[in-house]
Amino acid sequence: MVGSYLLMGASKSSLKDWSNIVILLNKTGKLSVKRRVQELKLETVKVETAQAAENQLLGLTSEEVYEANQAASLFFDWAEMICYERKYLAESTG
Repeated sequence: MVGSYLLMGASKSSLKDWSNIVILLNKTGKLSVKRRVQELKLETVKVETAQAAENQLLGLTSEEVYEANQAASLFFDWAEMICYERKYLAESTG
């Protein structure tokens, strides 16, 4: 979840405690997680942010996350894909 929220623009310091992540998950309206995921523009994600998010995912597999929490595995897969796509975009543009 930390990696996912980093990609959505949250600061790393605000994601240190699980209770803060739960607060973010419960936001509604423009700040809802569903809306933030839907409105994310790959081009606006900084390469450094994608790298920081990817670092949060290292050492985990989709299967391990799925076994621990099925909902979290969706965010894991999404974050992994965004990190990959952002890296590809950066390589192809320059």
